[in-house]
Amino acid sequence: MKTAIEEGAWNCVVECARVKNGDSVLILNQSGSADPEVSEALAQAARESGAQVHVFWGDPVPKLSETLPKTLVGALLSSDVAVITYPSLRREVLHSYVKGKEVTRSGNAARTVALMGSEWARFPFGVEQAIIDRLDEIMAHARTWRIATPGGTDIRGEFAGAGSVIAGAYFEKDEADTRFSRSFPGGVHTPFDSVKVEGVIMVEHLSGLAAKGNAVAVERPFPVEIKDNRIASIQGEDSGAETLRREIEDRKDGGYDFMDSWHAGTNPKTTVLYERKKEPRLWWNYAHWSPLSLHFHLGRTVNPITLCCFNETVWVDGRKIYDEGKLSILNDIESEAKKHSGNLFESVPLPI
Repeated sequence: MKTAIEEGAWNCVVECARVKNGDSVLILNQSGSADPEVSEALAQAARESGAQVHVFWGDPVPKLSETLPKTLVGALLSSDVAVITYPSLRREVLHSYVKGKEVTRSGNAARTVALMGSEWARFPFGVEQAIIDRLDEIMAHARTWRIATPGGTDIRGEFAGAGSVIAGAYFEKDEADTRFSRSFPGGVHTPFDSVKVEGVIMVEHLSGLAAKGNAVAVERPFPVEIKDNRIASIQGEDSGAETLRREIEDRKDGGYDFMDSWHAGTNPKTTVLYERKKEPRLWWNYAHWSPLSLHFHLGRTVNPITLCCFNETVWVDGRKIYDEGKLSILNDIESEAKKHSGNLFESVPLPI
């Protein structure tokens, strides 16, 4: 019988990363940011799957660096699968190295023994994948959407297919229709390109600012008015409103007045270890995987600004798929859910 940490590691390596017999697997760790016990549990799960395992520990990537160490890149590109516990390895920088390369990457946020053994890490990845697949299927064949929140967001638009810059960069799929880049334990459904977007986003958290990816813990939610996908106005006196105005002005080359797409979290057991007001960036790195949060992408770039809101209700072609932050499509995945016991879909509250 497996321990809690072994269950979490197995879920990460076998269910999420889909490691199989004969694979060359890289366990990629950032020194000082991953518990050695987590690395060993991941490596052992891969060995039990019949894989050849290599473990790499590296120093943090400098915050503003746009390049990666050659040894790290070489190890990554020579692997079939990489399980990455490396918080300073920003996806925007990694993208240029792995674009077009068929290396399956599973980014692991369960860096501590406690997190790897948590209910979040042990939430069956097959169930989460079923949630993502069903949401993707619904939206891929839909025409319209509307999003509203108790905080005042009310916005609608139409789906425009798979033209989203964000989706093209980070949601590529292989021949088995599974993503090359996966997130563990969290997850989000695919963001689809949107057109004819009109309405108001009441911004409750702001993230993805500048190359270093800073975030702002909004004190007083502020409205951003959208007309035909473009920002018409940013109102309010919160520091976040002023920051957003400045970012859009300073980064004109990224088209940050344009709303590209949106998506919400899919793992009901998402655990957040940080306080939003003290560590807004780290808080959002975890919180965005919860169904209780949704965010919009600004910019025609792989490094978007994100406007975040909470407890969203989402309608797609009139069908409610989220209801105040709760998934409303669970009957659609009943056969997968029945394989497991317990209350899988009761969400862990976000410490907002």
